[in-house]
Amino acid sequence: MSEAVTKFKTSFKTRMLYSLTSLGVATPAEAINGIIAFYIVDVMNLPATWFATFWFFYTIYNAFNNPVLGYLSDRTRSRWGRRIPYILFVGLPYAVCFALLFTAPFDGRTNPVGLLLYFGTAIVVWEGLYTAIATGYYGLLPEMFGNYRERTDVAAKMNIFQTIALVLGAALPPLLASMLGWAGMATVLAVISVIAIYVGYPALFERKELKTDTSYPFLASLKATFLNRSYLTAAGAQTMRFFATGLMQTGIHGHYRWHRVGWVGADRGRDHDRGGR
Repeated sequence: MSEAVTKFKTSFKTRMLYSLTSLGVATPAEAINGIIAFYIVDVMNLPATWFATFWFFYTIYNAFNNPVLGYLSDRTRSRWGRRIPYILFVGLPYAVCFALLFTAPFDGRTNPVGLLLYFGTAIVVWEGLYTAIATGYYGLLPEMFGNYRERTDVAAKMNIFQTIALVLGAALPPLLASMLGWAGMATVLAVISVIAIYVGYPALFERKELKTDTSYPFLASLKATFLNRSYLTAAGAQTMRFFATGLMQTGIHGHYRWHRVGWVGADRGRDHDRGGR
């Protein structure tokens, strides 16, 4: 037992606080993945074809901003390091922008253009902030924890917090929205995100000796990535995870929508019967 403990160069507290930060990073992202389409189309009444068309171009933007921000993170030089500034300075705007997504001042029935412009601008900014903070946070993992045992231990703890984030972001929003409204729901999740990020922040650090080599040629790095069996295994597992959670989220919110529409229809039917009598 003592031999196993000595393999950790970081404390349990450090590993736990680093993992806790993932709750703050992941909760808004899980909510966006799980409920934003329902909120914009079903609640705010943006035409579904408008949303689908916008989302097509948004995914292209999403694919391109990741390598750009990764490139910038690798080459950032500051008094705080190259990863930590993206956590320290992006955490609060990231959460605030998430909350603003659910406070759209326009309704799709009366002003669909205004709603699309507000939503499109807010989510493009939010996605940029998410990519920045996530790149800094996940890029910090191998630069804080130098051996396999530590990284495995941290990954296990991160998975626990990310499962909590999935519940908070995907399952609870309809319930919270029914009690607090959509803006109230988003504010609650934003506050949870900020607390988790900045409670975990003091434990973050960068080790110079563990910094990755940023001079590696792009094509060579691409080849090395897709020939790496460990990467392919992890990517395959993540693909199945996102498919499963996406399917679950679709079922949850489809069920919620059915009840919502069903109850509205039932109420209208009762009102009609009362009027007939």
